[in-house]
Amino acid sequence: MYEIETTVKEVTVYVDRARICRKGCVSLAVGSHYLTITGLPVTLLPDSVRAKAVGTARARILGVDLRRVFFKDVPPGKAKELTDLIRQLEDKEQVLVDNSESLNGQVKHIDGVADSAKTYAVSLAKGSATPESHGKIIDFLTEKRMAAQAKLRQNEIERRELSREIEKLKNELKQVQDLKPAQRYSAVIETDVTGEGELEIELLYTMPGVTWKPIYDIRLWDEKMEIHYLGQVNQKTGEDWDDVKLVLSTVPPASGMQVPELDPWYISPLVIPVAAPPIKRRAQAAARPAPSYGEAGDGMAGAAMMAEAPEEAEPEIEEALYATAAVERSGASVTYTLGNKVYIPGGGSPHKAMIAHLELTPGTDFVTAPRKECSAYRRVKAVNNSELMLLPGLAQVFENEDYIGNASLKLVAPGAKVKIYAGTDERIRVERKLVSREVDKKLLADKRRINYAYEIKLENHTGKEQRIFVRDQVPLPRHEDIKVKFEGARPKVAEKDGMNRIKWEITLPDKEKKSIVYEFSIEYPRNMQVVGLP
Repeated sequence: MYEIETTVKEVTVYVDRARICRKGCVSLAVGSHYLTITGLPVTLLPDSVRAKAVGTARARILGVDLRRVFFKDVPPGKAKELTDLIRQLEDKEQVLVDNSESLNGQVKHIDGVADSAKTYAVSLAKGSATPESHGKIIDFLTEKRMAAQAKLRQNEIERRELSREIEKLKNELKQVQDLKPAQRYSAVIETDVTGEGELEIELLYTMPGVTWKPIYDIRLWDEKMEIHYLGQVNQKTGEDWDDVKLVLSTVPPASGMQVPELDPWYISPLVIPVAAPPIKRRAQAAARPAPSYGEAGDGMAGAAMMAEAPEEAEPEIEEALYATAAVERSGASVTYTLGNKVYIPGGGSPHKAMIAHLELTPGTDFVTAPRKECSAYRRVKAVNNSELMLLPGLAQVFENEDYIGNASLKLVAPGAKVKIYAGTDERIRVERKLVSREVDKKLLADKRRINYAYEIKLENHTGKEQRIFVRDQVPLPRHEDIKVKFEGARPKVAEKDGMNRIKWEITLPDKEKKSIVYEFSIEYPRNMQVVGLP
């Protein structure tokens, strides 16, 4: 039986698991052999284990058997390294404890000698001591006592530092032991060799507990939008991946493997339950959420930092390039193969890998919904001119090297627009007010009709012409006896949907003002109490 030393060479990470590829080499003579690969994590999926072999030897793989191995002592790896280090530090701590005990003994001995010096008067009367000799003895004892106490204090300082370090390592050890229990899998590969030579063994298996998600850094410069498309990998397999080729895939291996079955679709008469007595509840105040306009993103940013021209004697300064991934498509899935080897620890720490660096040409307009908030939000849009599909993910937004906030980026296909909001701009002033509310008295006695008119004022102080999208709404009735009629607007609305939401597209030159006035009426029975009236 040959035990093969293998290392993880390639990892393909799906959205909910990972495919691991281990490789190792062995020289084989003619005959039947059992090749053992040890130290495999117990969290792997046993049914996913496969083996391949290639090399100068002529061989066949007859089968792969997976066996569970239990360890009496700490198995090799990170846990053993931490255990050995903890023991070394505990030995150092014990040396300090022994030193402290010896120093305490010295202090007690010095104090005993000092007590004997109290017979100074007797010695002086007998002529066996002089004031000068007694003073030297006192100085000597004091010096020795202070030196011993200084060493004691230094010992205590070192012991405290060691205790903190030992506690830290023990916490790390516990985390590793939770991920790496004292058991492993061993893969035994049965081979039949008909021609001796070298074989490279490749072991493939699938690991749950591994995920990746797209994240973005978006930076707004004067004339461009930069998007750093990153993949963040998290894995808690207990297996460190060092210097591995990383591939990120958008489709998990199990997707699309089973067509969903249709359950019976029942319909039945509505049964109205008897209403329970109303319970009075205290209203709870909720923080007003940031306005949502149905577009991707709620924050935005970017900035250009100009470097001074270098002197002729100085070397030229160049900006570092980005290592990006190779993109491949296979049906509905997309894979990103990183161009450089990576290290990803097995303890759950996130690892970010660069997938792509995009430079887009942005355009800017403004969006406001003054019924909710009298602020104009700057919206930045750019066409995705790459061949990449930008998956939904969280984006960190910067402007002029200043962090503005984060935005939720929606799915952006090649050729589609990236849309994000870069916060409010106080240079666009917005005001909305009720200018008229009249009760119509000409209707029959059993009807009430109220006419409303609202005005929205816009001012542009940005220094150039701006396009502003104004969004508002009129009430939407929820009873057949309540009638809401939109009477018109100046200027005319650009869009009105079935939920009574209205929109204008306004082009406003710099230093100009413009007003929007719209009217609607609400009609309902006189004896009806209506909630939600303006």
